[in-house]
Amino acid sequence: LGAAVALLAACGGGGGNDSTASSPTGRLKLSVTDAPVDDAQAVWVQFRAVEFKPEGAEPVRQDLKDANGAVAPQRINLLPLQDGRAAVLLDGVVLPAGRYEWLRLLVDNEPNVRDSYIEIAGNECELRIPSGDESGLKLIRGFTLPEQGALALTVDFDLRKSIHAPPGQ
Repeated sequence: LGAAVALLAACGGGGGNDSTASSPTGRLKLSVTDAPVDDAQAVWVQFRAVEFKPEGAEPVRQDLKDANGAVAPQRINLLPLQDGRAAVLLDGVVLPAGRYEWLRLLVDNEPNVRDSYIEIAGNECELRIPSGDESGLKLIRGFTLPEQGALALTVDFDLRKSIHAPPGQ
């Protein structure tokens, strides 16, 4: 599974009491969507966390949570997320306001584990991300989180370009 091809952003003013004089914050929503892939019945990707790299600071990690608020990975079928449909990974997460250099999607893709896979021609095939265990899917596209505002980002996968059979398979 290769890198995403686009980050779409929408800003909104917002008020709120999310900031203090010493550390202003903003709210972030992160979603994923997909361009179609031929011949697949499903493309399951299991996300466990997202890292954000503020300019001049260490990365900030946000673990994904289930409906009850417990830390848990989210397995999402990307295939039906087309034509304006998206799945939300993070919603209303409070982060320091300011400029960010990149974000990284941490994806579970352990060998011989049913975490991220494609269903094609009645078979399930593991999805592997080269260096994914170390680096995840790093999207090097900066963005600015507005102080006391909100930002919505959508990661758009192009599965036709991202999924390849390993040589000899």
